[in-house]
Amino acid sequence: MDSRYMQLALENARMMRGQTDPNPAVGCVLVKDGRVVGIGSHLKAGVPTPKCMRSEWLEKKLPVAPLMSP
Repeated sequence: MDSRYMQLALENARMMRGQTDPNPAVGCVLVKDGRVVGIGSHLKAGVPTPKCMRSEWLEKKLPVAPLMSP
C-alpha cells in the first residue's frame, strides 16, 4: 500500500471529525495505475460510508483499485 494514498484518506477522514457521530470518521481514496480517480468520506451519520461508495463503484465494474483508511 502506498503511504501517500493512505495519508490522503486519513486527512480526508480528519476533516469530517465531529460530523459523523455516532459513527467514526472515514476517508477513502480510489487509485488506478498510480492515479487518484476518486476521493470520498463519511459525510454524516445515516448516509453511506466510503465503503458503500466503493461497493457501488465495484458493482458497476469500474476499473479501480480502492485503498481504505483503517
